[in-house]
Amino acid sequence: MSENTQGAPEKKPNESKGLKRISKKAKVTIGVILAVVIVGGIGFYQWHEQPSFCGAICHSPMDMYLVNYTDGQYDAYGNEMATEADSMAMMAFMHKEVNNQTCLQCHVAAMEEQITEGIHWATGNYEIAGTNSLGYDYMHDATGDQLVKYRSVTADQFCLAEGCHTTTEGTQILTRDELTKATEHMGDRNPHKFDQHYGVNQCTDCHKGHSQSVNMCSDCHDDAPIPDGWLTVDQRRQIEANAFGTETTGATRTAAEAQAAAKAHKELAKAA
Repeated sequence: MSENTQGAPEKKPNESKGLKRISKKAKVTIGVILAVVIVGGIGFYQWHEQPSFCGAICHSPMDMYLVNYTDGQYDAYGNEMATEADSMAMMAFMHKEVNNQTCLQCHVAAMEEQITEGIHWATGNYEIAGTNSLGYDYMHDATGDQLVKYRSVTADQFCLAEGCHTTTEGTQILTRDELTKATEHMGDRNPHKFDQHYGVNQCTDCHKGHSQSVNMCSDCHDDAPIPDGWLTVDQRRQIEANAFGTETTGATRTAAEAQAAAKAHKELAKAA
């Protein structure tokens, strides 16, 4: 036996095989864990995209909004909708019925927003406006600006999103100017001619997501046409008074703005 082999450590018969067996087991275990995580993640993502997720995770205050979105029988405040037109005047239900839109196709999830809302919900640090006759909690209405607080889009872009609204010829409507032009056949009563209105600056002032939409023109014009299912400003104010104990519709219009609106309308009438 040579000098080199004499000093070599004795090799145990099954040592290397044992290490190989452990290594294979570890790989299999890691593979199984990864597969479970991936499959679970995919399943959670698919569930997360469904409207039922909103009610399942945030029972209060989201349950009523899920009920409202699903069947359109009641608005968020628990008022029963008497006709199909009443239900279709609620934009969340209407978008589901017409385009099969889900909650998160409009309320696109932003990570910062989800984390913030999750913390508020887990700690109970969130505000509800009241509890309706059905026993569900409801919140104050969100403005367009509030809806996009955590997203890099404007309130207009939230509503006039790509692929959502088109003219009768099929042309997409993506800006206020395009929207105004699309309804210019209504003449002086064009509800989207924003430069002649004061205090009505966002789509959500008229188009309500989880309650009946309101024709803000009726605040000044007694003869303003009210689409089927929609409300006059006075009717909306009564609903708000019942739900919140105060009237909020039109409250952002100051006396100066009201006077400016009246002046602008007179000038338009003279020009016509």
